[in-house]
Amino acid sequence: SCQHYDGSELNYGLLAYISDPNIKVGQIRNENGELIARAIFRLMEDEKGNSQLFMERVYSSNAHPKIKEAMIRFALQKAKAMGVHMYTE
Repeated sequence: SCQHYDGSELNYGLLAYISDPNIKVGQIRNENGELIARAIFRLMEDEKGNSQLFMERVYSSNAHPKIKEAMIRFALQKAKAMGVHMYTE
């Protein structure tokens, strides 16, 4: 992945993702433990100052729609546990 710490010249923004406590990375791994999908989750505020969970697009090495659906289900569960709404692109 371009966001891997030992990736390519494209990973310069990675430190900003790691150091910001309002940003988390969601990952899906296959049965062999290999990373097959990831999405960035950001805790943001709406115009009224209420916390909201925003999920960026899902990047996956497998185009199966169930992978994106699983990431969305995870994000919805996380938002519910946090007591906030979840938004995505």
